[in-house]
Amino acid sequence: MAMMRDGEKVFEGRVLDYGEMNYHDDSDFYAVVLDYDGTIKRVSDGTTRFAAPPTARVDATEEVKAEAEKALADYLFRQIQNEEGYKATKVSKGKRVVAVKGRKVKPGTEGTVFWMGWNDFRPRFANSYSRKVEGQNEDRVGVELDNGEKVFGDRYNWEVASPGDEMPSEAQMRERAADWAKGRNWRLVGSVAGMMFV
Repeated sequence: MAMMRDGEKVFEGRVLDYGEMNYHDDSDFYAVVLDYDGTIKRVSDGTTRFAAPPTARVDATEEVKAEAEKALADYLFRQIQNEEGYKATKVSKGKRVVAVKGRKVKPGTEGTVFWMGWNDFRPRFANSYSRKVEGQNEDRVGVELDNGEKVFGDRYNWEVASPGDEMPSEAQMRERAADWAKGRNWRLVGSVAGMMFV
């Protein structure tokens, strides 16, 4: 048996794993399946909010699991690509940046970030945090311009000059995804916390 929906079997022979997400008062159940279009996804399989017990049982064959491993590698590649894209555009120490707004420095001016720190000029509610944490909460930057001048300002006045240069190659990201997919940890699909390893 795979899963039951409205009295009918669905994803027969294609259920890879199932699990439960616990919340304060209720739980939601899910199954990870290889869809008929060849993609891997997490689907809802009941809840404790009302009378909807879980029905999924793992029944995927070895052939389906082999196909699902390739689908998992594609899924993880997209996740890695998104994560690397985010990291490449994040202003941080050592990165080459360009001014995009502000009064102190003309937009279009380039330099290198040499310092990041707490913004004492913003009210705490605007910072969305209440205390300093090393390596976090760094809304001020120090940038050494190409002419040697050092300026300090708001991090949001700067962007990474060439974010594409910071990204690993597509081949490297695909190789990483394929390595992770070999573990066949199907629960990584649809799990935000599961992607923290990337």
